[in-house]
Amino acid sequence: MQNISGNSKRVKLKEKLSARIISGEFSYGDKFPGLHQLCKEYDVSYVTANKAMKLLVKEGYIQAKNGVGYFVCYVQSDIIPPRKVVNFITGLNENSQDWSTVLQGKELFESAGWNVKLLTIPDGDLSSCVSDINSPDAYSVLFFTKLNWENFTATFGHVAQRVVVLGHLSGNADITSIISDEYETVRRCIEHFRERKHFRTALVSMSPRKELDMLRIAAWRSLMIANGLDLVDLDHYCITFDRFQSQDESTILKTYSDWVRKNKGNFDSVIDPFSPQSMEKACNENGLRVPEDVAIIRIARSRTACTDNIPTLDNNLFKHFQFALNILEERFKTGKKAPGAWIFCPPGDFL
Repeated sequence: MQNISGNSKRVKLKEKLSARIISGEFSYGDKFPGLHQLCKEYDVSYVTANKAMKLLVKEGYIQAKNGVGYFVCYVQSDIIPPRKVVNFITGLNENSQDWSTVLQGKELFESAGWNVKLLTIPDGDLSSCVSDINSPDAYSVLFFTKLNWENFTATFGHVAQRVVVLGHLSGNADITSIISDEYETVRRCIEHFRERKHFRTALVSMSPRKELDMLRIAAWRSLMIANGLDLVDLDHYCITFDRFQSQDESTILKTYSDWVRKNKGNFDSVIDPFSPQSMEKACNENGLRVPEDVAIIRIARSRTACTDNIPTLDNNLFKHFQFALNILEERFKTGKKAPGAWIFCPPGDFL
């Protein structure tokens, strides 16, 4: 007799259960049979049933609610919502710097007749709102969340139809992302500097391994080379802080100061989305006046300027919401979506 492994048993049970969901035996929002019931119905152990259910949760067929049970969150991808309903799902909260812009975005959608459900999720983890994103009755706008589509394997066609991601790349070509136009942002900064006779622009990158920082660095490299900077010298003009973000202000200031001291005379302007106040202090410590000797521009989502010496280029988070509104209005009107794309949002004004 051939032994059937525990892994095979749970996978086969998961496939039988998912087939019942896909067939429509259980609809979105229905309570799913519990573990003890499944053990009796399929003559399997509690362990096998539990592992099969975990697979269903992981792939987005069902969602567990503590103390209540399991509920179906699977939905077909071609269902058109009956009303203008949208989830705003974010890792931000009321204490976040950008919260006022979030509320402005909410008002923008509401003024266009949308019912907005604002969901703040701990640590930006989407696993807590699978059912909301899979809802047949709503679209979703995600911003400042961790994007892991593993929990939406079963419903990915639906998710691609309904979800728009703001502020960073979605991580999947089928899901539309609205991101800052990093090339245009950097170009405007460099143009601002050149008008003031500053031609050797350095760049601060908070997280050089993240996709948007990579786009910003690529834009900066391209524009600086076009302006005559030698390719070999570029590394001296970029300061990265991926290793320092969790450290205290004095450590960050020392890192800035060491970099300024080492590169003094090689740069006359800085694009700094991380800590421009620290850059200003570091320059002053090393005998460089701001903005006379070194001009600094801050790039930020917030419209709060730093100091009189440091202008802020608004990267236009509110415009991201306007683009999202236009996209979802079209989807609601036609019941269709354009292929997934990167939508580049231009920067706002200098503040």
